[in-house]
Amino acid sequence: MTVSTGFTSDVINILIELSRKSKLIRPFYAWMYDSKRVMNSYKKRAEELLTPSIQARLEAERVAEKNGEVYKKPNDMLQWLTDVVEPQHKTTEALSELQLLTTFASIITTSNAFLNTLYDLAAHQECVQPIREEIEAAISANGGVMDRAALRKMKKADSFFKESMRMKSGLRKYITTSLPFS
Repeated sequence: MTVSTGFTSDVINILIELSRKSKLIRPFYAWMYDSKRVMNSYKKRAEELLTPSIQARLEAERVAEKNGEVYKKPNDMLQWLTDVVEPQHKTTEALSELQLLTTFASIITTSNAFLNTLYDLAAHQECVQPIREEIEAAISANGGVMDRAALRKMKKADSFFKESMRMKSGLRKYITTSLPFS
């Protein structure tokens, strides 16, 4: 988890710093800031962590294929990435970098969705109390534990979150400006 969140945080910080600099001096500043070394250190650490899993999976797949058996694939992101890359990219380096970039994207989109929901809650104060009561009741009914079972009971919160995401999606602008009935 530290690699994923650290990578995401450092990428954002580097982008913010570079965006504040003139386009003319950005390459020099990036070199001084040593951003490439920072990013490569995360890639190396991700590769160190994922290499045993990747190698074991690739070997199990080769053995199954060699023996005429069907490889029972795990149902996770690493396997999905392995399935879609071209054969020459089925390496520990490439797959660990893809996994790192995928977690970067998921952290950013999840954070933005949550932030937009908080903004929408602030804009619609009338929704705060009913959602708060529902959350408290769900957690209380679940023995004070916030887990999937408690989350499934939070229909109002779920509905508000989904509506917030729907209204903030990139499609909203397209739909409201491009359709003949809008």
